[in-house]
Amino acid sequence: MRQILFLAVAALTVYAAVDAYQSPAYRRAGAPRWLWMTLVIVLPVMGPVLWLVRSRTARPPAPIAPDDDPEFLAFLAERARRQRRQPGTSKAPGAGSSPSSDPAAGDGKDGSSPGASDDGSRGGADD
Repeated sequence: MRQILFLAVAALTVYAAVDAYQSPAYRRAGAPRWLWMTLVIVLPVMGPVLWLVRSRTARPPAPIAPDDDPEFLAFLAERARRQRRQPGTSKAPGAGSSPSSDPAAGDGKDGSSPGASDDGSRGGADD
């Protein structure tokens, strides 16, 4: 009976030690890996049970929304700085331009009719 109890405690300790060693940081509940390994090995029953209970109740960190992510905000700030330095890229493509301000749009303000091509013919179904 003693041998079975000893083997059960040894198996629990080995399992908890391997699990603590391979676990991600969020499952270690803020304690370093070496501390959990020491607790699991030095406290034969209490250490492994404490590890298994504490590590199984830990939740993974919630994902950060892009507008709260410091790396993403730094990327946006750097991109904005670069765009301010380069005069031609300060606007997003298509932003601020209207069809009437584009001379190639053929809006009729420059003497051409809408839909007219360079050869003077009108494009359309009535040709």
